[in-house]
Amino acid sequence: MELVSWADPDILQVLRLPAVAGDANGPLPADGIVLTQRMARKFFGRDNPVGEVLDIDRQHPMVVTAVLRDLPSNTHLNTEIIASGKAAFTGLARIDAVVGPDAGIRTNVYTYLRLTRPEAIAGVEQGLADFAERICASSIRA
Repeated sequence: MELVSWADPDILQVLRLPAVAGDANGPLPADGIVLTQRMARKFFGRDNPVGEVLDIDRQHPMVVTAVLRDLPSNTHLNTEIIASGKAAFTGLARIDAVVGPDAGIRTNVYTYLRLTRPEAIAGVEQGLADFAERICASSIRA
């Protein structure tokens, strides 16, 4: 069984991973899935199965929209399959559906930012530190 990384549909616009087939520049459709070359060969026997369907858990059809170059060993991304978290059956979609005081902060997800200006880094870092401090303080009072 392979690990599927459920992601925001815009993940490829943020990470900009190199594709060998298909469209890795636009958002993933709700039923979209992206594979590395190794996974494309494993499941389909070729490097370009764009448009083919891969059934998740043998019951959820996902359409291959792109094939990525195999990720380097020095990345923290421990995945070879990235799928749209907007598919209704995913845990990510269930997490997103929770609103109000029960929503909280999820620690089992990564958040990536793409900044358009390098000078914005300091402001983002400070804003994240302030946010984390507020969240920690509110959870201690709860």
